Amino acid sequence: MPMLRAYILRMVAHPEDADELLQETLLKAHRGWRGFRGESSVKTWLFSIATRTCLDHLRARKRWPVQAQIDGAREAQLSPEVMGKIHAAIAEPDFVYDVGQHIAYCFTCIGRTLEPECCAALLLREVFELGNREAARVMGISESKLRHRLSSARREMAAAFAGVCALVGKGGVCHQCDGLRAVCPEPRQGPSAAEFLSSAGASDLDLAERLAIVARAGVERGSSAGLHDYLLRFMSGRPAVA
Repeated sequence: MPMLRAYILRMVAHPEDADELLQETLLKAHRGWRGFRGESSVKTWLFSIATRTCLDHLRARKRWPVQAQIDGAREAQLSPEVMGKIHAAIAEPDFVYDVGQHIAYCFTCIGRTLEPECCAALLLREVFELGNREAARVMGISESKLRHRLSSARREMAAAFAGVCALVGKGGVCHQCDGLRAVCPEPRQGPSAAEFLSSAGASDLDLAERLAIVARAGVERGSSAGLHDYLLRFMSGRPAVA
């Protein structure tokens, strides 16, 4: 169930939590299979169970502050242990730094600053490309409520990225894309952020362009997955975002 796991990971921003919630989702589906009447596709039904499971999980946790990544990066740089684990992830045999995957990682972190229902609406509609009707059905809400939550999510996420990300707003203070690439040995670096933007024919990235990158990024099993899994564990374990 790679797609379902990808959705859960992007909702909860923690790889082990995502694995546990995927198992919980599949167990609920197994127990409820006899009650499935085929009124929607199996995919819609599974995403509905996963969404409810993730929302229950997230309601017991605080939203992350918009500055979480910047504060986390500063803390990481001051910790030999954290930097050692980052370098260990980079040293894995199959590792290659991928800016697109890092953009998807940042998207996940910003998603945790949103109301969970708004994050779910944005993921379902814009990243996993469900139609309004299907996404509303997954969330168990009306299409008008879905559109409201989607509008709110787009607005908040665009404002957050513009305030922190150097690839979106020229005043953005976050340069993780190039900073992490710089600590990689040259054969593992991949394209720079500037080269990535140039290949996309852009000088910066608006929300729609970023959403398109996130939709196709292989964050779950991609070449940078080990690094980003570690960063998500680190971010989730910080007291400021607990």
